[in-house]
Amino acid sequence: MFNFKNFGTGFKIQLDDEVDFNDDKSFFIGLLNTYVSCLDRSESIMEKLGINLMNYEEPFISIIENLIYKHYGELKGDIIIWYVYDRLNFDGTANPIIYEQDGEEQQIIINNPEELWEFFETKIKNKEDNNE
Repeated sequence: MFNFKNFGTGFKIQLDDEVDFNDDKSFFIGLLNTYVSCLDRSESIMEKLGINLMNYEEPFISIIENLIYKHYGELKGDIIIWYVYDRLNFDGTANPIIYEQDGEEQQIIINNPEELWEFFETKIKNKEDNNE
């Protein structure tokens, strides 16, 4: 039987200092930095040691991506996944987001999670507000 009275007894959970659950921007930046860091580490293990962890990690990646979509919605979720996997080319050059506003196309380079947050706050939030 599970007893809530004893839940957590003897456990200490240490959270990443970058993640501040009370500040949406800090949470978002910490989340993306940690996620990208984990994927980079897996890629490094593949390159240096020839060990492919994808079969092991795939279910965890699926959980993370599903939670991203659940929390941020489809549009922001798609952009976050683009940022993580497709923002940079193999040669290190950045792919822009092509954003249309007032009939004009803008190409926006996103260099880090903070810039992605600002893009969401300025461009996507305004777009979502206009669609309501």
